[in-house]
Amino acid sequence: MKGFNQKVAERQKLLGHALCVGLDPDLEKIPEKYQQMKSDSTDRISRWMKDVVRDTAEFATVFKPQMAYYERHGHKGIDMLAHIIAHIRHYHPEIPIFLDGKRGDIDRTQRQYRFAMFDAFGCDATNVSPYMGREPLVDMYDPNYPHRGITTLVYTSNKGAREFQDAIVTEPDTGERMPIWLFAGKLALKYASEVGIQNLGFVMAAAHDKYGNVFSDHLNRCREMDEGKVPYLMPGFGAQGGYVEASVHAGWAGWGSLMMNSSSGISNAENPREAAQRLAEQIGEAIAKKPTVA
Repeated sequence: MKGFNQKVAERQKLLGHALCVGLDPDLEKIPEKYQQMKSDSTDRISRWMKDVVRDTAEFATVFKPQMAYYERHGHKGIDMLAHIIAHIRHYHPEIPIFLDGKRGDIDRTQRQYRFAMFDAFGCDATNVSPYMGREPLVDMYDPNYPHRGITTLVYTSNKGAREFQDAIVTEPDTGERMPIWLFAGKLALKYASEVGIQNLGFVMAAAHDKYGNVFSDHLNRCREMDEGKVPYLMPGFGAQGGYVEASVHAGWAGWGSLMMNSSSGISNAENPREAAQRLAEQIGEAIAKKPTVA
């Protein structure tokens, strides 16, 4: 069976870009035409997300539902999430599904999250929070299913992350000083190597504005560390204002190396199809400017 990273790379090469479409249905921002439906909120949201899937499937290299937007509706929301994932599987089986849950806990608890994400919901990949050390990554992995993708948070796009992730720590083995985010990435590579994780990924923020300048040093530094071998799930486009060309210039390492996500920038747009097409074209143009493409 093809691994998640390979499936993403093949679809990106086929489409010529790296757009990941987020499915984050914020109830407070639901378009008016769905508000007018005579049904409960989960039915309206389900219709909205199915329409986004329909309208963007030709441009999506990955679909990425964020669990919190479904969990807030309780058991109906959980059922809705499972239904939307099944809907994608039925109508667009060629598009990988990344379930964004950011779980991270002790070994036995993390294994329950693994069963939930991969077995109950049937996603192709998910992400973990590394704060509890080795267990979140290692226990999300099942060697019987090496094709599953497991992505760990490294450098995230929210403003508050800088207070924590940029703090300097000392690596115990070498005495080298580095930011926590880089240390987290190095440990993830170590853990993945030790247990044989084949479809590792990092969450790495897009290039963004910093004091009036385009900042992408985190991408350059992480690529130097991982030698271009780890795919990045890259949030921050659309509503968060990430820079497409600078992100590709610093982070692109061939097909499958970046999953460039836009959620509300597409789903909340007046015309989601046009929004997805526009961003996909921007990403494709930026990729085409790179000297070499693997």
